[in-house]
Amino acid sequence: MSVPRLKLQFELPLDSFDLEIDFKFEQQVLGIFGPSGSGKTSLLEAVAGLRRAARGRITCGGQVWLDTHKHIFRPPEARAIGYVPQEHLLFSHLDVLQNLCFGQRSHNAELLQEICQLLELEPLLTRNVTQLSGGEKQRVALGRALNSQPKLLLLDEPLAALDGTLRRKILPFLIRIKERFSLPMLIISHNPVELQALCDEVIAIKAGKIQRSGPALEVLSAPELYDEEAATGFENILPVRVRAQDAHSARADYGTHQLVIPIPAAAIGQNIRIGLPAHELLIAIHPIKGLSARNQIAATIQRIQGDTQRKILTVEVAPDLPQLVAELTHEACEALELKVGQTVYLVFKTSALQVYG
Repeated sequence: MSVPRLKLQFELPLDSFDLEIDFKFEQQVLGIFGPSGSGKTSLLEAVAGLRRAARGRITCGGQVWLDTHKHIFRPPEARAIGYVPQEHLLFSHLDVLQNLCFGQRSHNAELLQEICQLLELEPLLTRNVTQLSGGEKQRVALGRALNSQPKLLLLDEPLAALDGTLRRKILPFLIRIKERFSLPMLIISHNPVELQALCDEVIAIKAGKIQRSGPALEVLSAPELYDEEAATGFENILPVRVRAQDAHSARADYGTHQLVIPIPAAAIGQNIRIGLPAHELLIAIHPIKGLSARNQIAATIQRIQGDTQRKILTVEVAPDLPQLVAELTHEACEALELKVGQTVYLVFKTSALQVYG
């Protein structure tokens, strides 16, 4: 039996409620989702050892960090955690290289070089951090956390302070970190794109308690959570491989299907991710010909959720591909007589897609 990467069984008194967490995590990346003020950052701070009022038990990889019954409290500096808060907390009087090396537990030149290559920091090393853009500061903060050789990486809204363009540029760096390092990670995010692209599992927290847990899409498509995400636009994340490019568009393999996508900043043969908003997915019950939308693929309805105004359909294109979510009106769902198990056709425009890299 494998040892859980992270086991959380603790309570923490907060101003408006008590944070009560009882959760065991065995995969690599756990997403934490929920409204502002629900206790997400307090959860990270308790795991990091910054909340001495926490009572209960916290273990990481079998190592006990907190056990109030046995009077065990491992201080933050002994937990070997890489923590990237929302504010970055870079040192303005130091250059990038000095910031990267600050707090490192031991010097490892090869690791530092790899981190700089992975996050594309080499051209920035001699610059003062006050001269950096928001995206560059975020990469430096990530690099510093990795260079500390942590056992656990904590990210608090890593892309929240960035605009949409910078988010799309930074997300691939986070994906690289996940793919290169075997580090367990906890990520707080309000963004469904980040959670789907990065997380193996997601917990949704409200008023200090876990409301739902499971695969990202399953949690985020729950009707009681979807309304919050829909305000910013729920996007499906599709992993594709670039097949060909011309002057106006590109073609990419999505499983056994070929999609027409916007031209990516990627070479032919490279794996990338594209975003498809749930409200841009049109549903047909028969194949359609003579349509300007250039993408049409068959799928099977797995779940139908929602109320008398909106329906949330979860569909499967193939067992080895992530399921997708489509948003329909209740009237459209009724008119098409949609049912679980039914084969439908997903129709969407190339212009609806967003390349994330």
